[in-house]
Amino acid sequence: MKFIAFLFFLATAYFTANSQDKITKEVVDTIQVNSIPVIIYTDFSWKYLNPNDVDDYFNLQNAIHFDTVPYFNEFWNNDKVYVYEDTTSFEDTIYIALFDSLHRNFNNPWNGNFVSKFGPRGSRFHYGVDIDLNTGDTLRAAFDGKVRHARYNNGGYGNMIIIRHFNGLETVYAHLSEIFMYENQYVKAGSPIGLGGNTGRSRGPHLHLETRYRGFAFDPVNLIDFTTGKLKNDTLMLTPIVFGYKANLKNPVYYKIKSGDTLSAIAVRHNTTVTALCNINGITRNTTLHIGRVLRVR
Repeated sequence: MKFIAFLFFLATAYFTANSQDKITKEVVDTIQVNSIPVIIYTDFSWKYLNPNDVDDYFNLQNAIHFDTVPYFNEFWNNDKVYVYEDTTSFEDTIYIALFDSLHRNFNNPWNGNFVSKFGPRGSRFHYGVDIDLNTGDTLRAAFDGKVRHARYNNGGYGNMIIIRHFNGLETVYAHLSEIFMYENQYVKAGSPIGLGGNTGRSRGPHLHLETRYRGFAFDPVNLIDFTTGKLKNDTLMLTPIVFGYKANLKNPVYYKIKSGDTLSAIAVRHNTTVTALCNINGITRNTTLHIGRVLRVR
């Protein structure tokens, strides 16, 4: 069936590409057909990659383009939230196609105001964004995919759903009041997956949304423009900088506030910025600095 589907895709791509005179196209992905790389372009046209051109191709823009479809079934486990090996390194810059010929839709899971951003929050790291809602609001799947995990989590997520998408990305939806989906179920973008709630470690109804690549959490705002509710691009670029936060997680640095301290002085002393101090500690520039309070500075 997969081979037939691929033949259908190639036929569609061929007729699409040849029905237009001039098309501005870019490489978005490759797939393997009988061990021969096939380049897929943004206009759905394609061509076989000459073995002599492989080195030049994979060094294009100092990025790695590759077929992410095999990652769809890699380390598939319904019982665990984290299924990939825990690592703090991410050495490559890659482009991930967010659409292909069979998966062309995106739906913003929930349109609301941010109540917490991605990044350090007090003594913990916040691996997603929190979006305000009312208990009972309907949440929807961001992309086509398959439900890998759907159950109550005792680690703080409450009722949570993890959906893996065709390109290997995963989206995580937590603190739900009700789960509609079951594990190993295929879902389409925009399908209702559950109701917003306040389960788990939560101080009020909200959606905790995470985006992950092979277990690496990254800021959802790199993917979604939450102002417009649309994707920022048809292709997601992930770089080592995006995951740079992981290198600092195991060695946090703290400072106890003394008499006369200001945020500006503390920031200069520890080679950081006031904005960074506020973000990492969940405070504002106007927060009163009480003597003896401990701030995280890195």
